[in-house]
Amino acid sequence: MLQGVFNSGRPNLIYTCSVIVEPKIITRSPSKVTVSLGSTLFLKCQAVGVPRPLVTWKKDGKLLPRRTNDPNFVHENFTKDDAGNYECTASNSAGSDSYRIDVIVRDVFRKGNNIKITYSFLTNETA
Repeated sequence: MLQGVFNSGRPNLIYTCSVIVEPKIITRSPSKVTVSLGSTLFLKCQAVGVPRPLVTWKKDGKLLPRRTNDPNFVHENFTKDDAGNYECTASNSAGSDSYRIDVIVRDVFRKGNNIKITYSFLTNETA
């Protein structure tokens, strides 16, 4: 906020100028994230702007409750139900910026799909 006092022989006039800057997300997660069952999901959403932007998160279009002032999203003990489309939105009185992340679950129990199995047979041949 800028203020100036101008005196031209008349009563002082005070001008106030407020500067607002539209939010810009400067740190974000990749657009596709794969998470193992039982692990922690961590999504980034650092934003700048004036006034300081409020960061909100949605999953599949539904607003997620905030547990902290940290703009990043952390969810422990990831389950199959936690997979989906996440959206971070940074907003202030000048506007908003947002981005989406597709979060996919990796089932660690299916990890061994590339196992090579070799069979050996012992025979007892008699001539």
